[in-house]
Amino acid sequence: VANDFLPTITALLDRETPPDHIVIETSGLALPKPLVKAFAWPEVSTRTTVDGVVTVIDAGAVLDGRFADDPDAVEAARAEDPSLDHDNPLEELFVDQLSCADLIVINKADLISGDGTKIEAALAPHRRPGVKSVNATHGRIDPAILLGLDAGAEDDLESRPSVHDGEDEHDHDDFDSFVISLGAIDDPDALEARLTSAVAAHDIYRIKGFIHIPGKARRMVLQGVGSRFQRYFDRDWESAETPRTELVGDRQIRHGSRCHRSHDRLMHLLAAAPGAVDDGSEAVDLGQSSGDIVILTAADTEITALALANRARLENNPAAPSLRLANYLRLGHNMSVDLYIDDIVQNAQLVICRLLGGRGYWPYGVDEIAATCRKAGIPVAFLPGDDQPDAELSALTTLDGDATHRLWQYLVHGGISNASNFLNFAQSLIGTDTSWQEPAPLLRAGLYWPGAGETTLKTVSAHWDNDLTGGRFGVLSRPDAGGQSGTHRRPDHRPA
Repeated sequence: VANDFLPTITALLDRETPPDHIVIETSGLALPKPLVKAFAWPEVSTRTTVDGVVTVIDAGAVLDGRFADDPDAVEAARAEDPSLDHDNPLEELFVDQLSCADLIVINKADLISGDGTKIEAALAPHRRPGVKSVNATHGRIDPAILLGLDAGAEDDLESRPSVHDGEDEHDHDDFDSFVISLGAIDDPDALEARLTSAVAAHDIYRIKGFIHIPGKARRMVLQGVGSRFQRYFDRDWESAETPRTELVGDRQIRHGSRCHRSHDRLMHLLAAAPGAVDDGSEAVDLGQSSGDIVILTAADTEITALALANRARLENNPAAPSLRLANYLRLGHNMSVDLYIDDIVQNAQLVICRLLGGRGYWPYGVDEIAATCRKAGIPVAFLPGDDQPDAELSALTTLDGDATHRLWQYLVHGGISNASNFLNFAQSLIGTDTSWQEPAPLLRAGLYWPGAGETTLKTVSAHWDNDLTGGRFGVLSRPDAGGQSGTHRRPDHRPA
């Protein structure tokens, strides 16, 4: 106020011909009382008076219950998790702005129809005695109604109670404002559908802006409060303007809820074209439920081995900690990463990521998982995708060096036995008593016969002559006993 507002008012009053009235349109998230107090400052108190405070409310938003929580729903959530803070800052603003008003304008009155009693019921507890309300549609109202109220509000502050009376300052950390710029929008209906989803998922109070539609000389205006949206063309794009789509909005942050975590998740939901992202991958939700141990890797063979080992583990102990496996290559879009972190990673007890190519191959995923796990105190291990150490991944890991090296070696050597011991050791890291063995190197190449394990050439020759059935075989052409050529199966000579 002191740095911006008062100098501006003073400059207006110092004009050679000062204005008869000054109309100040504040942010919809502004607290009115501190601004009214500013007119008691010596610089302006003898030259101006606050003729009146006009509060404009959105009838549709009131009818939708956007300014007050459902008491039953709040109590149910509090009973489920007593640690949650259910203060509704949007409701506090609604109360403060009504309590300070000298006139209340009910905009979008055409939506009220027979619901006028509900609007009046919402206003009644906070409206000061004698304060009137008037209806408006599309914001149209005679200016004469708003001017000349002669309230002298700066001298009447005691009758204008505020939820925040007694506080030295009130910040607006309970709200998150966002601005998002897009290119041309071919399908405004699809954009509005995405905005409607965003409103529901992120408790967005309002969104407004303009849309560039290819082939249209006029810009389209979009205004939304809650899930109610309006669109219309207002004017031609000016020659000096670059046609674009730009939206601004405000969302409410409920402390203790997931929507408080990530601004990025909202941004991706609004900005991404449906079904496509910058790198050509698709924004996806893997649809997993949360689990105790989360493992991300790019190797499907690794996922298969761990899945088989986990199946055997659960057969022996159905109460064993749960496991979630995912190929991080499916999380190519940042929004996909945000969804997976919100739903899976931040609810885990242990997170293990094996990265082919190091951090540089999946930087957003690595950085977000590392930050989330550090903040939540979740142990995390970032393992190289090959057999070479990676100092950058080690620096991001919160497990101790011995545990991290052991997990890495299980995966480097591979095989079902190592996969089983990998899971047993991981289980022990989250406090579950279980036995495990050290990683066991496997033979990189050699002779193999189904059921014989590591074997000798003599054993293979015996099988070759007497037991050409089943197993993993290649094809070898050789003459048969009558000298005719034919196909016969032979054992693989393959990497372990």
